[in-house]
Amino acid sequence: MDKIIHDRIKNLNTDEDIYKFVEERIKELEKNVIEKTVGQEYTDSFTDFISSKIHYKPVARYKGKDTADLVYDDYTPYIEVIRQIRNVMYSELYTFNEIFYCISDYLPNDDPLGIMRGAIYALSGKDRVSIKEIKEDKCALCSEKAGLAHNIFKILGIDSKWVSGYRDSEPH
Repeated sequence: MDKIIHDRIKNLNTDEDIYKFVEERIKELEKNVIEKTVGQEYTDSFTDFISSKIHYKPVARYKGKDTADLVYDDYTPYIEVIRQIRNVMYSELYTFNEIFYCISDYLPNDDPLGIMRGAIYALSGKDRVSIKEIKEDKCALCSEKAGLAHNIFKILGIDSKWVSGYRDSEPH
């Protein structure tokens, strides 16, 4: 974690302080982002923050058509990770564990076959899907979780690269 960011996090005392920090970090990270499409069948890796300028495609095209973008528009997971790590002497292992548990708690999955998830992205007719909808419908899979982890790393100043490839001939 970047030392300056770590020191800033250590000095956050209230939930309001944490919220303002997250808001500021997102603004800092978005300064250098240019609009582009990333995700399955679009890119194999991506290093920028997945901001509102990014058309993040967590699922492949459906019947040759683009699917909805996923938008990480909820600060809750960022705030929760910072709550957990701010008063602990920095340890990558502890931080990574907290990120894992936060993502697991925030993005449960009661849809292991991805049926609900596929309908949300490909059949709903929406251009953009909020991460809050994926959370509420309990249908997050690897792409949603990987994108969220990537963004948490970026907010914390930890170098990160989102990577996509294939598993058993399927985009993953």
